[in-house]
Amino acid sequence: GITDVNSSITSVNFKIIEEPDDRELVLAHPNRLASTEEVHAFMAEQGIQPEGPEYLARYAKEHPEEGLKFPIAALDPAKYLQDPGGLLRCVALWSDGGVRFFYLRWTDRLWRGIDRFVGSRKSTP
Repeated sequence: GITDVNSSITSVNFKIIEEPDDRELVLAHPNRLASTEEVHAFMAEQGIQPEGPEYLARYAKEHPEEGLKFPIAALDPAKYLQDPGGLLRCVALWSDGGVRFFYLRWTDRLWRGIDRFVGSRKSTP
């Protein structure tokens, strides 16, 4: 399971109103340095909707080994937390020495080629 969670990751800060539904979750992987805007564009091109921390938590529970291999972030802009300095942060999952943890990551920094992003496939009519 997850052994550590940043103390700012709460339902009060992230306004998680409902439990995640059973939509199919996938990981987007641009495989390069990219800004958050570039990651959003990549996800849109792939037909992937960015999801929030509640879906990252569900994904982590369903795929516990993935959080040990690479960082996974939740890039739903509606679920960002604004820190006291005005910067936006998102929830991400990573591991250190086999210990998985949730942390807050600034969205204005470049993402690395190893990073993945939780999302769901957009339904087609």
